Amino acid sequence: MAWRSSTPSCPREQDLTPLLASPLVQRHLCRAGAEFGTCASLYAQHNCTHTPSSGTFTAHNPLPRPLRCGVDTCCPSWRDGACWMCGLRWHSLHELSPPGCAAGVTMARLGRAEIGRCLRGKLLVFQGDSLTRQLFNRLIWWLRGIDSNLEHYYQKDAYYSFSATDDRLTIRTHSRREHAARDAATWRHVDAALAGNATLDPARAHVVLMMFRNSAWRETDENIQGGRFLRGKFCDETRTTDCIVREREGGAAGYRHGGGIGWGRAPLAGVVQGQMGRVAVHRPRPDGGGVDLALLSVGAIAASAPVELERNVVCMEADGSGGLNWTRAAGAMIDHGHASKLPPVCAHQDGHFQCSFGPLGREPTRSFKRPLSGDCRDVANLNALQLILTSLCAT
Repeated sequence: MAWRSSTPSCPREQDLTPLLASPLVQRHLCRAGAEFGTCASLYAQHNCTHTPSSGTFTAHNPLPRPLRCGVDTCCPSWRDGACWMCGLRWHSLHELSPPGCAAGVTMARLGRAEIGRCLRGKLLVFQGDSLTRQLFNRLIWWLRGIDSNLEHYYQKDAYYSFSATDDRLTIRTHSRREHAARDAATWRHVDAALAGNATLDPARAHVVLMMFRNSAWRETDENIQGGRFLRGKFCDETRTTDCIVREREGGAAGYRHGGGIGWGRAPLAGVVQGQMGRVAVHRPRPDGGGVDLALLSVGAIAASAPVELERNVVCMEADGSGGLNWTRAAGAMIDHGHASKLPPVCAHQDGHFQCSFGPLGREPTRSFKRPLSGDCRDVANLNALQLILTSLCAT
């Protein structure tokens, strides 16, 4: 593996050892996903969830030359309001390319070196809901070389930076006590950089997640839930061209702290806005003459795949003594009975494609969700992420 965690032990609320000690959890999580490396990925992280954490890259990748559109890789179109879902093509069981690719040219997957070259000294911003958070998380796992992805829910802003040798992830208000002062200073600098009032370390790449619901830069929840962000009579996963996205969300005057994004001042590589898996990608035009916009849908990517990319349908909660606590979990799953070998099924199909543990808080982790297949590689979000990165980084 190219990445090694620098955390010698997990904070109590992130330690998965008690959860994984349950034989039922082992069967329904680890064995179910064995062929996909689900628990191998957890063991590589010392049975610890990924947030907050830091690490070092054990293999150094030399910086390659920039990828050239139409030569080294197929690039998504940046026509005004382009729909990247309209004619995308799967050229393997797990990799796709956008529409309009020339014969013999597919979309290359950008690795850590290419992404680092593209984002050094710049900000890539993700704004949105939990499905947008999963794109942010997918980027971190991809850079760390961890194949299976089991996120730990959090509803706060997050900041991730990496260099050729190390990386660090910080979640607002989730600092360990000994890191509180350092992390507070980090957030003051990130807030200033987003507003265009501070410079960034030019040796590092910088990625920010702005969660709508609990963001320091948020508007009111009612504005988001009321449909002002994404609207359109026929907006759904298969008709993303009918989704109307409010541009430059981060520049709204109503943001707390006078914050948000200082368009034209902040060193932006791009802004990714998402709600319910529908995504709008914005980039400052190279000539400085405005902002380009393109649309995609993670749900449509999953629906078009040659293999079934399931949403999470299996829910489970352990009671800490090797069994399952059906009473606490009754509202979230359908119980097949204690003697059943079938996993408990969520009472409603989860909208998330990324396997996950329960919310990050002060108590140890007790629950998880996964697809019926046990496949936690999150191929849907990985392909969506590669579309976004190629569009921003290839020349």
